[in-house]
Amino acid sequence: MVLDLRNIKKSYKKHGRKIEVINGFDLTVRRGEMVALMGESGAGKSTILNIIGGLVKADSGEMFFEGEKIDMTSKKALNLYRKHHVGFIVQDFALIKDRTVYENIELPLKIRKKPFKERDTIIKSVLLEMGLSTEEKSYPSMMSGGEQQRVAIARALAIEPDLILADEPTGSLDEDNAEVIMNLLRELCDKDKAVLIVTHSKEVANKCDRIIKLKKDTPLKEG
Repeated sequence: MVLDLRNIKKSYKKHGRKIEVINGFDLTVRRGEMVALMGESGAGKSTILNIIGGLVKADSGEMFFEGEKIDMTSKKALNLYRKHHVGFIVQDFALIKDRTVYENIELPLKIRKKPFKERDTIIKSVLLEMGLSTEEKSYPSMMSGGEQQRVAIARALAIEPDLILADEPTGSLDEDNAEVIMNLLRELCDKDKAVLIVTHSKEVANKCDRIIKLKKDTPLKEG
């Protein structure tokens, strides 16, 4: 089991009022598994994804990664966990427009202070894996939406994550490109990665191994 969440709770303050977003959420995800999170707007899907990714601290509850408890009260512990284990893919690709494909993928590797030769090897490997070997000098504006999303996946893979968190990864794509991206995500699962997808699309969700549906104002449990 790569991820185990237990009784996660999260609330926010708005106009002086406490708004409970997540009230007791349990989830397990295994290597080689692709799981979909679905639910109406405001049900807490993206909040859950951000908690799992170490970007947002839960109010209470426990998170275990490969059996080891993550200290969710520690910014340092969350940063280390995210740095070494989690890759993000988002709907709008989040590519830097004035940097080439190569430079976009290189950025997280530079942050991790990888030496140039190692960075170059990794970048060329993930570009080959994504079918983008001829695009390393291209800029995002020169590419289709499907190609940009493949660059975003390549960037996520460059850090060799165990867990891929995808927030509406096909939301900006046409049907054919969405199919390509879902096939690529499935291939990652086949390579022993775990993939968690937030989506509104039934077509995307039905390609996953499990679907978890979230509702507002109710305890959120795996199922």
